Amino acid sequence: MKSDESFYGVIGPTKSMRPILRGRELVYFERRSVKEGDIIAFTADWSITRRVIHRVVEIRDGRFYIKGDNAPSRIEGHRTAKDTEDVRLEFEKGEVVDYSAEKEEKTLKEIIEIDEGSRRFGEMAIGTNRGIKRHTLNMLFDEKIGDTIHCALGRAYKDCNGVNESAVHVDMIKSMIKGEITAGDEIIYSKGKYFYEM
Repeated sequence: MKSDESFYGVIGPTKSMRPILRGRELVYFERRSVKEGDIIAFTADWSITRRVIHRVVEIRDGRFYIKGDNAPSRIEGHRTAKDTEDVRLEFEKGEVVDYSAEKEEKTLKEIIEIDEGSRRFGEMAIGTNRGIKRHTLNMLFDEKIGDTIHCALGRAYKDCNGVNESAVHVDMIKSMIKGEITAGDEIIYSKGKYFYEM
């Protein structure tokens, strides 16, 4: 295919558009005005792959709503969760039962209500890279900052034997400078340091 400025190609990364698109297929998009029914590609912090390919199912009041043909629910626009701050989540039996946020609580609510899996953790990890000194607003870097933990609501990594299914994977970061992690009755991490560093 000849290169043309009016078209660009991306790899189909997920199952959300099956049966039309299968993972790893090259998809060509025309650069033009978006209308209902179009399939579009964009990047999103809440996606595991960051690249999302969905269909525009509605355009209303200057916003558009998107949905993977195989996804259980639609999403409003290209909203990301990076502006949601001071999040509090309360869990019972592994599921969010109450929540709040000082900033963008509406966004948090929309994420949690996307589907059943978006109410459960899909990931939790400790940041170990103490060479990163400040937030960059690039989650792939920020989630690894030393003295932090990060967790994600939504889809789990199958490569790590994760089983939670969801249309989203939304990472959240928390400083652990004043926090602790216990395993059973033992403190294994405190104020940003592992038990063998204390």
